[in-house]
Amino acid sequence: MRALPRHLEGPARYAELHGLPMGSRFSRLWQPWPELYLDLPWRVTRGKPVPLLAAWADAHQFPIRLCEVELSLASPRGVLQTRRQELDLRLEEVVGGQVLLELELDEPGLWQLWADVRVERLPGAHGVAGQSLRFRNQLAPGLPEEPLQVRVDAHPMPRLPGMVQGDPHVHSSATRDMIEFGPPPELLRHAATTLDLDWFALTDHSYDLDDDPLDWHRRHPELPVWEAQQAWIRHSATTNGPFVLPGEECSVGGVGGGLLHLLILAADRFWPGSADGGEGWRPRRAEWRLPALMEALRETGSLALSAHTGEHPGPGERLLLGRRAWRGPDMALVQGHQILSGGLGGAFRHGLALWGKELAQGRMSPIVAGGDSHGHFSLGRSIRVPGRSLSWGRHQLFGRYRSSVLLDEGESLAPTAQGPDRRGQRLVEEMAGARVMLGDGPLLHAVSGGGHPVLGGPLGGSRPWLHARLHQDAGALRWLRLWGMGSHGEELVKEWRQLSEDGLEAFPADWQRWRCLRAELRQADGFAMTNAWWPSP
Repeated sequence: MRALPRHLEGPARYAELHGLPMGSRFSRLWQPWPELYLDLPWRVTRGKPVPLLAAWADAHQFPIRLCEVELSLASPRGVLQTRRQELDLRLEEVVGGQVLLELELDEPGLWQLWADVRVERLPGAHGVAGQSLRFRNQLAPGLPEEPLQVRVDAHPMPRLPGMVQGDPHVHSSATRDMIEFGPPPELLRHAATTLDLDWFALTDHSYDLDDDPLDWHRRHPELPVWEAQQAWIRHSATTNGPFVLPGEECSVGGVGGGLLHLLILAADRFWPGSADGGEGWRPRRAEWRLPALMEALRETGSLALSAHTGEHPGPGERLLLGRRAWRGPDMALVQGHQILSGGLGGAFRHGLALWGKELAQGRMSPIVAGGDSHGHFSLGRSIRVPGRSLSWGRHQLFGRYRSSVLLDEGESLAPTAQGPDRRGQRLVEEMAGARVMLGDGPLLHAVSGGGHPVLGGPLGGSRPWLHARLHQDAGALRWLRLWGMGSHGEELVKEWRQLSEDGLEAFPADWQRWRCLRAELRQADGFAMTNAWWPSP
């Protein structure tokens, strides 16, 4: 949520464009049509089909039929192509989503797409049945005609044997309120296949997971939204496709006051956190304070991470919802941190600085990357001011910045009918042990004296090596840097502007004098970073 909480709106009926602070007469956004957005996954490896995704809300109040879509595609060389597809899709759900069609895009590079869609109104309370409307890319007012985009890579992202890549912070249609709604989990799983993701975690807001599915203003004691999501996750675990890790983004009271968002991965139950859900006249008292919640999570096998660490809530969130940024005393209580979310800007650098203070104090906490996507695949479209204006951007995309871990030989994330299902537990174990690489393309890790790849954690034996492999479609190398944490803070140990032919670079001979080390690699359009390594006997 961005600017105003739910309790400032008018009639308690609609979400997104229809959930308004002062009723429809005072809104520039209200429309007698559902919200409908089209999008594409942000990248694909050549040879895979590219799905055109549609997600919608409030079609139960404004039912429509999708009749046709005409596509205009600009290739990386600027050649314009057109394609027309007849449709017959009825939209009548509260929240829904579907793959409309699949495209074969062979030319590597950045493709841009505009989708002109014709819809007809179905019988309902608003308007005349059969009334026709055309829109481009989204059925929402006041947005520029920015293209959908997909980057077609000629080569897959480099990986190690046993490496699995995932997004640990994802919102689905269970997140639904006055400001936003997410896509159905089936749509996320389809997009994850296109994006070469092996897993992702569903981490919807705790204050949405306890809602009545027909009225998100009311909490339901039997938790039907959460129960339905858990049932879907259990079913998905038995079918082929990216593995889905159960999770939650819980609103919790921080040390000294204020509200924070905590990622709980591999959650075994629902953890209430409705304080900043905007469901009353003022923020509620948090059901959990951070110290008590961490104590309750101790023996559950879940992993608790500070969410989007380094980001600062806006003025509306601070004043009206009581949210604040993560601080050192809060971070000291959790098991790790998500410091990379929407991009490599100021919030990421601030999160790095907070994590660096922990490393300097000798606490080798793990870090992860995740999109925190709310239905954004290549183009984000969200509320700027409720009832007044919308905004767009290309941040917080599903599967853009991912967390990679290594499974043991013989392990996989494929479903199995034999023995207990330990897939979620294994992902959590690797992340909790700081054995995680963050990035969006290149490969970066250490090679121990015994020749084993190490993404983070203890590093023993003889002098190790740094191994870097560029993503061939992400442009030229900008730099590779090795950082060391000493008695006076973090220092740049060594920088490479070009790599050896095999990508192996030796650690300095005195590498063990550093409290810990980490590495970071930048390409023109690629990024990779390791967790911290620390010398181990």
